[in-house]
Amino acid sequence: MPDIPSYNKKYLFIDDAWVVKAQGVRRTTNAAVKHPEPVIEMDRPWDKPGDELSGANVIYDDDEGCFKMWYGVSTRVVDWGAATRKEAYATSADGLHWERPILNLVDHKGPGGSVSKANNYYLDGEMEEFTSAVLIDPHDAPLRRFKMICVCNSTYDSGKVTDWVRHHVPLNLATSEDGLHWDRPAFVNPVVRGVSDGPFSFFYDRDRHVFQLFTRRVPNLPRDISLYESRDLVNWEDCGRIFVAGDELDPPTLYNIHQAAVLQYEGYRLALLNTMHHHPLSEELGVFQAPPDDYPGADRIGMIDLQLGYSTDGRTWHRAHDRAPVVPVGPPGALDAGMMFPTHNPPAVRDGDTYIYVSCFPYGHTAWAQERVFKTNRRDLRKSSHLMLAIMPEDHWVSFDAGAEAGMLLAGPWRQRPHRLYVNADAAGGSIEVEIVDAYERPLPGLGRSDAIAITADGKGQEVRWKGDVHPDEVEGDYRGGVMARFHMKNAKLYSCTLSNPDPDGGLRRYWGNLDWNRNLFHRRDQWDGASHMLAPGLPPVTRGMPNY
Repeated sequence: MPDIPSYNKKYLFIDDAWVVKAQGVRRTTNAAVKHPEPVIEMDRPWDKPGDELSGANVIYDDDEGCFKMWYGVSTRVVDWGAATRKEAYATSADGLHWERPILNLVDHKGPGGSVSKANNYYLDGEMEEFTSAVLIDPHDAPLRRFKMICVCNSTYDSGKVTDWVRHHVPLNLATSEDGLHWDRPAFVNPVVRGVSDGPFSFFYDRDRHVFQLFTRRVPNLPRDISLYESRDLVNWEDCGRIFVAGDELDPPTLYNIHQAAVLQYEGYRLALLNTMHHHPLSEELGVFQAPPDDYPGADRIGMIDLQLGYSTDGRTWHRAHDRAPVVPVGPPGALDAGMMFPTHNPPAVRDGDTYIYVSCFPYGHTAWAQERVFKTNRRDLRKSSHLMLAIMPEDHWVSFDAGAEAGMLLAGPWRQRPHRLYVNADAAGGSIEVEIVDAYERPLPGLGRSDAIAITADGKGQEVRWKGDVHPDEVEGDYRGGVMARFHMKNAKLYSCTLSNPDPDGGLRRYWGNLDWNRNLFHRRDQWDGASHMLAPGLPPVTRGMPNY
């Protein structure tokens, strides 16, 4: 990338927004790179055999320059059912090596039976088995810098969940100055009533200035994801179901989506979806009745991995076209061979890479698989739950791939011609040649395929060059309305392209930033009977012709 101040606009290929034509290439959802060892194990002196790791939140605190983690530790009341829960805290400089500081906040009975505050717990008995979700809110007063949505212990009866309560769970709001000492104001709680049990996710949409909850609703089965929105964290709007499994692209065993962890990434909202495989007739059949070894798909019953969902406006959501896992379960015997659950808040993004932390279990979401593991571990639950890390390299979520047979991708149109064009691509052992074309697919002078210098390396920020060092914005001619880029690929993967223009005074950044802001306000209500920030009824007009970079 250039050293001079520039305005750079990146384009990913997760959907067809900038895809005009594709021939001989295939769109691929790529898997994140798993770190081979757990980052958190239940191996502290105060962890006892009945404890298992149960969900986590991870953020990167820019003010303090470190990662912070809040994770649950559940102590089971029965093998398959409710559990009591404590909340623990950890920090890390690099996201890989974690410190669990002695907080001296919570009395805890350790493995030897002695009670001590020498542990990393910050809450005890406030929440039950299911979950809490944490965000940093930089816009509020320092006293309320940290926000939490949680399920509280008052919902339950002596640690055992009744059927009715399990499926009508109220959610509560808590705030904190330091992330350790929490205030749960009684006069506003609960803030959401009647959602289902199970993990939910908490997200702040920076573009729309709205908090979002992704959770399950009643009835509990089959599992799907609903969206709730709020601007003040107290009054929530039910926006309906957004992810429902069991469509024509899913196998008969996939009709449950258990959770959705959401982040913003280069103009998209991306969701890591807990996709659960079960008995094709009923989850209850698969939970309690073990299949014979020769049953088709027996090894997938109860398995939970992570697939990709996406949205461009935060309201209308889609699932990736190929349903390939972003983080697949591991092979039999691995620590992550059965289930994995993402964090309850947005995965952290550092230097373009996305840190996907997952709570992993070697058994599937079934009573019989759990019992087998518990017997093997002599009912020491510490050995059957871990927090692991998978890193999605910058822009690698979805790519266009070409094999030995050459392929072509036509992308755009872009209203403003770039001074420079960069790609994030893997062309090692292959090649990518780029030409800039007009609205009628005619190459601009000096920017055709015969002028292109092939890209043959693997990496991000690779500059597209042509012979004679020609830049697209320097070519004379009237190309109002935009130009396009045609990528000729062979044995290569294309993850993204970036358009760059000099911007020494920041004018371009302000112009396009204001345009993006205007687009977020586009097509709102103008009737007196509706709030001006609400979307107008009906579908908005097609935006391909809208001004864009």
